[in-house]
Amino acid sequence: MVSWFRRIQTRRRRLIQAMALVFPVWACSAGIHQVSSPASKGESSMATCGTELAEDAVVPERLALLMQHVAENMEAHARWVGTRTVEAQAEHDCLLKLAADYRRIAAAATQAVSTMRGMRNLKPAPHDPALWDRQAFTQWMRKKIDIQRAFAHLILEHTETSERILAGESAADLER
Repeated sequence: MVSWFRRIQTRRRRLIQAMALVFPVWACSAGIHQVSSPASKGESSMATCGTELAEDAVVPERLALLMQHVAENMEAHARWVGTRTVEAQAEHDCLLKLAADYRRIAAAATQAVSTMRGMRNLKPAPHDPALWDRQAFTQWMRKKIDIQRAFAHLILEHTETSERILAGESAADLER
């Protein structure tokens, strides 16, 4: 009876480790972490949820950088449009409000970075596999992947638009 139980536990552990390679956040939920970070040059290592989240802090860090940059652009645009007419004043004020909104997004993302990186040295916490809802997690992960892909696509579209605008401005500069 004991050997049967050990075989099932071994198979379960192997399944969890295999899933951890495919879904790193799944590993955190299951309490087993096989992560590959840029620093490890692709080598797998055991990690805690805190370590994993600290490594993922680059996502909100880049988001903060982008939102801060966009806020600066909004402020520059507000200065450019000025306040000489009623319409200009309205646009100016809206752009400054929008810039402040973007700065709040950047600040929240920066705070998340700080929290995530602060988790790096947390001791491993027990994760009871019996309490883990695999079905709910799978649904959540699929939705997350869909959102990530859509967001990445949107960012790429905006990048291409920015490149076209910049190319148009560069061409106009050459004509002058």
